[in-house]
Amino acid sequence: MRSRLLDMGQVGPVRAYSVPHAVTAGLGPESEPVLILANPASSVVSLDQTADVATEIDLASCTERRIPVIRRWGGLGANLVGPSHLLLAFGFSRSRARELGLPEDAEDLVKRYCQAISSAVRGLGGRADSIPSGGVGIDGREVAHIDLLTFDDGFCCLAGLAVETSDDLHDSVLRRPLSEPSTALRREIDPSPDANTVAEAAVGALEKQFGLELVPSMPQPHELEAIYEWDLRLRLEEGAGIEEQTPAGVAQ
Repeated sequence: MRSRLLDMGQVGPVRAYSVPHAVTAGLGPESEPVLILANPASSVVSLDQTADVATEIDLASCTERRIPVIRRWGGLGANLVGPSHLLLAFGFSRSRARELGLPEDAEDLVKRYCQAISSAVRGLGGRADSIPSGGVGIDGREVAHIDLLTFDDGFCCLAGLAVETSDDLHDSVLRRPLSEPSTALRREIDPSPDANTVAEAAVGALEKQFGLELVPSMPQPHELEAIYEWDLRLRLEEGAGIEEQTPAGVAQ
């Protein structure tokens, strides 16, 4: 099936999340599926919709380190990603899922997304396996976390794939211990793949898994407006509470 490909390259840490939120929230019954790639230029902490800020993160440490904190429209508690990660988001209209042969069930969608990312890791030379958190691991160490964003008619699976090793900020900014130890592709695979090779492998695996015919695209004017809105709506301002107003198109 025809699907748009938005390769955003390296973008600001909040923008890396606002693009998949904005584009997927705007999908409707006539919309084509979309695959979005983004690489955060610096670290960002994201919380799910029910996570308690004080329980999950050290907000003072985030502020001191100038790490933005956002609340995404998904689950899985708190995540920390940065320049060492590749974010891959696949979004589509749920009202078109059956017509397009795409999963209508959230559990099935996440399962197939994990299978695609696992296939990409194996193609690169890693021993991919499933892990209890629902992500993808290498010998039990998480290399990708998988999240699901749900909107009025938009379904979006979001993977944070660790490409490079990085300084571990986890203990400095997140209060809860990792459910599984983490690793990165370049640490586990010999010869270690560069970021472009990883992106190509992941895109190819997702193309095969969902039967996509990818067409390079850019955000449309209405999507750019929505992206700017989500830049503001996602972010937890320093010393402030989480923004409670819900943007249009978000499922309640």
